[in-house]
Parts: sequence; C-alpha cells; structure tokens
Amino acid sequence: MAFVLGALVAVRTRAALCCLIGEIVCLAATMLLLHRVSDEITILVISFGVALQSASFRQVGHWKYLSVTVTGNMLRAMDQFVAAPDRDAARGAGTMLTLCLAFLLGAAVGGCVTKWLGTWSLALPIASSVYVLWLCRQRSHSR
Repeated sequence: MAFVLGALVAVRTRAALCCLIGEIVCLAATMLLLHRVSDEITILVISFGVALQSASFRQVGHWKYLSVTVTGNMLRAMDQFVAAPDRDAARGAGTMLTLCLAFLLGAAVGGCVTKWLGTWSLALPIASSVYVLWLCRQRSHSR
C-alpha cells in the first residue's frame, strides 16, 4: 500500500524534483530510524520512497525504462535488438544494457558497502540522489 500511495503521489504531482526530495527524505529517515522502529515501518517508508522515484524517473532520452527493476530493462534491450535493425534501435538497446550494468554495479557496490558500514551505507544512495538533485537544479537554472 505504501508503494501504491507513493506512486499516486508521484503521478498526481508530476514534479520529479519534489519526488526526488521525497525519496531522499525517506532514505534519510530510514537510515536514522533503522533499528529504532519496527521492520514493518522501515519497509513502508522505503516502499513509499521507491515509488516516488520509480514513478518520477521513467525515461532516458526517448527510451522508457524501469528504475527499480533490471529484468524489464533487459527485456526492453532485447526487444530493441530484435524489433528493428536500425541505428536508433541499437542505441536504445545499448542504453537499456548500460542501465542494466549500472544496476549490477550498484548492487555489487551496495552489497560491499552495506557489509562495511551497515545502516550508514544508506548515505551512498542519499548522496548520489542529492547529487542528481543538484545536477537537475543546475540544468533548470541554466535555461
């Protein structure tokens, strides 16, 4: 239900940067409250934040992707390879495969960092999300 609520908020507001801020807040709250609140509450907070992010960031260039699952992106890459033998389809497939590799790298780094830092490992996705927010704000200010 928390995921559905987060998706509804993201779709309704159509404000990707506000949703990114919401995701950062959810991750920070999880990091600070983990082991102080029940696992159920932690899961609800993370689910809400993930939904904000996944409903707000769904496209790279003109190619749609899923920001919370890798299998859908692999399927899209294979569709691009098979569907049309043109240059744009090949670029789309390359984009989807690059996203898949980024997921793999993120999972590997996340696993190692979590082993070393425990709860504080959430600082890494928080910092990267803050950086993305900063980049987006810089781009909107330069226009």
